Amino acid sequence: MFGNRKKDKGNNITSCSAGDLFFGVAVGRFVLAHTNLLALWSRLKAEDSAQEAESLAAGAQELSAITQEVNASVEEMASAHHEMNGLAENNRSSFERIGGLLAGVAGSIDNVGSQLEQVGRRLGQVREIGEQVAAIADQTNLLALNAARTR
Repeated sequence: MFGNRKKDKGNNITSCSAGDLFFGVAVGRFVLAHTNLLALWSRLKAEDSAQEAESLAAGAQELSAITQEVNASVEEMASAHHEMNGLAENNRSSFERIGGLLAGVAGSIDNVGSQLEQVGRRLGQVREIGEQVAAIADQTNLLALNAARTR
């Protein structure tokens, strides 16, 4: 195949046959086609990588937006929790005041009950005195009647 080549004294090829030349051109075209194919493959891979990068960027933006929404919700919940703690503390304080007031009312009720018992005892004493006065009046009337008859 490469038998018709001639070399000079420096071992350089000085002439070759038409078949060798045709083969060389075919190898050159093959190398060129192979290079073009590799360039096309590289370009397609680059486009795929760019699309993947765009998709990843869109996903990252969506994730960032979701994260911001979650952060806003967490902040809102923390604020609501803080507000609820304040309300609970106010309620606890109010219940303590109400408890104190109820204790005062209970003391007043006990005091009123004890005063009513005293009034009841005094009314009983007044009734007894009234009964004694009525008995004395009856006896006085009887004595007056007897005295009037005997006259």
